[in-house]
Amino acid sequence: MPEGIKISGESMHAKKGKTFWIIMHIIFVLVIASTAFAGHYYYGKKASKEKADLEKRISDLEKELTAAKAKTTAETTSAAAVSTAETCASTLTADEQTTVASWKTYENTTNGYTFKYPTTGTIDESNIDRVRMTMTDSDGTSTFTVMNNEMANIGFEDSTVDSRATVTIGCVESEQTTFSPNEELVQIVNSFTADSKKYVILFSYEDLGASYGGSMTDLLSLILKTVEFN
Repeated sequence: MPEGIKISGESMHAKKGKTFWIIMHIIFVLVIASTAFAGHYYYGKKASKEKADLEKRISDLEKELTAAKAKTTAETTSAAAVSTAETCASTLTADEQTTVASWKTYENTTNGYTFKYPTTGTIDESNIDRVRMTMTDSDGTSTFTVMNNEMANIGFEDSTVDSRATVTIGCVESEQTTFSPNEELVQIVNSFTADSKKYVILFSYEDLGASYGGSMTDLLSLILKTVEFN
């Protein structure tokens, strides 16, 4: 066999060997790439699932926390209501309860209070911060006025002070002052703060003598016992 042909055969064999290793190298690279991709996909999917599970758990915990806060608030409110009811028990006697049972009830939802008053009384609430109940009988006229907010900024500097006392209105202590602005009128003023609101309750009646005055102060005391804050 000629020497030139032998050289050509070896060259072909070398080329085939080189091609084989190139193909193997390519296959190896593809296997590595596929493995890497599969691993990335698997761990990426796993991480996404773990993230979703974590987010769901956080959401569930937030819901549980919100529910717990709502329950605590409700229990606190309930306990406060029970405590208030126990602390703020009615001071009306059995006879007084019988008397006020037939009275009317006024409710001021804006400022959060109620009180009872005789059926002969009439209510003027044209100014919700200054509600007046007026009673007129054969002896005279009396008024019971509840003032809130700016309307409670009322002064009696020019009136003569007859007496001072501390009374309880709806479980709130009030300073009660009796004035005689003139010889024909008596004014009894209660000043206090309830539920962060300033109150002035002004009771006025004509000075028709000690007997009438005594019945008016008894009436005021009874009305004040029916005052409730809500």
